[in-house]
Amino acid sequence: ERGFRVNFRDYDFTDAFDEAVGERDSGVPDPFAISGHRDSTGALVTKRYKLAFTPDIVSAVGGYDTVYGVQSVTQMRFSDLMGDHRIAIATNLVLDLRNADYVLGYDYLPKRTDVRVQGFHLARELPDLTGNTIYRYRNYGLLANASYPFDKFRRIEGEVGLVGVSLSDFSHLGSQPRSRIFAVPRVTYSTDRTVPGFLAPRSGARWAVSLSASPGPD
Repeated sequence: ERGFRVNFRDYDFTDAFDEAVGERDSGVPDPFAISGHRDSTGALVTKRYKLAFTPDIVSAVGGYDTVYGVQSVTQMRFSDLMGDHRIAIATNLVLDLRNADYVLGYDYLPKRTDVRVQGFHLARELPDLTGNTIYRYRNYGLLANASYPFDKFRRIEGEVGLVGVSLSDFSHLGSQPRSRIFAVPRVTYSTDRTVPGFLAPRSGARWAVSLSASPGPD
């Protein structure tokens, strides 16, 4: 098979590249040079770690509907350099905050015990065809979770949630919504000794036992 070859033996190259390098080394500052990271002996300087969040992903889509008005879906995730602190924000805006979905979460991961805090609000419109009306069902709350691993395969998790539910009847605009607030604690013990595969574990076993309740008045 014949190929195209270029013979550089008879080419005459200029010294433009070497001259440019010489000008940079002769006193022209390099805008991409890193400074302040070494001491007078050439050793790397130790600096205290500073927490600074940077975006991992930002995604947003917006639109306007003649019935439901302004609508938008937004997802954002932020973390620090070490991945010890993570912030997640997700919104689904419809009309106003009472009809929209939004979630805000924070993960604290530098220690052995992982701590997570999350606040959420979810709203849905449920039509009642028998009563010829529409209900707005809202679910909102605050969750706090802590996970402690005993070893590589076993861990225990504790969660405390304050969850509220609300039901509004759109056929009676002057009526007050029916609302309840619940405290929901939960404890979970889990173990996982599986070998991961392409779609499912190839071998091993994993299981979890969870205990939860909702104490309070009926």
